[in-house]
Amino acid sequence: MQTFVFDCFGVICSEVAPFVLADHLPPQTVRLVKDTIILEADLGHISEPQMFEQLSEVMGLPPRRIEEEYWSHVQIDDGVVEIVKKLRAGHKLAFLSNSPSSFVREILARRALDGLFDTIMVSAEEGIAKPDPAIFKRLLARMAVEPRDAVMIDDKPPNIAGARAIGMDGMLFESAEKLARDLTALYSVTL
Repeated sequence: MQTFVFDCFGVICSEVAPFVLADHLPPQTVRLVKDTIILEADLGHISEPQMFEQLSEVMGLPPRRIEEEYWSHVQIDDGVVEIVKKLRAGHKLAFLSNSPSSFVREILARRALDGLFDTIMVSAEEGIAKPDPAIFKRLLARMAVEPRDAVMIDDKPPNIAGARAIGMDGMLFESAEKLARDLTALYSVTL
C-alpha cells in the first residue's frame, strides 16, 4: 500500500509567513527572519506567542496585528483536500508540516482536516524540521511504513531531497490539477 505524505504550507494551505514578512520587510531581512525567528518557532524552541513578539520587534507592528495578518493569508486549496479525501479509501496518509504547533493544529481543526490523515506530524512538536532526513525517518517509523512505500508531496525542492535521502519518493507540488494527473500516471491511483 502506498503512503502519501502531504506538506501543509504551499500544498494544502497557502504560504503564510513569507507573504506577511514580505509585506513589511526588505528581502534580505525576510531571509534573516525566516532563518532565525521562524526557524526557531518551527523547531519548537520558541512558542507561537514568542514568535509574534519577536516579529513585532523586527516589523514594528503589534503582535496581535501580525497574528491577524497570518490568519488573513490562510487559504485552503480545496482541490488538494478533494485529492486527500479520495486517496483515503486505499492509502495511508500523513500530514507533515514545518510550523509552530498551535497555528497549524488550529488550521486543521477549523477546516476539519485533522481527521483526513492517519498521522499528523508538526516540526515544532518534534524538534526537527524538513528537510532534515531525521523527521522523515521518524514519521515513517511512527506509521510503520518503509521508505520505498512512501511519497512526499511538497512545494519545496529541498524538502523533496530530504525525503529522497532516506529512500522515499518525492513529488514537487505545483497545482492540484497537476498533482491529480501525476498521482494517476505515476502511482495508478483512482481519483
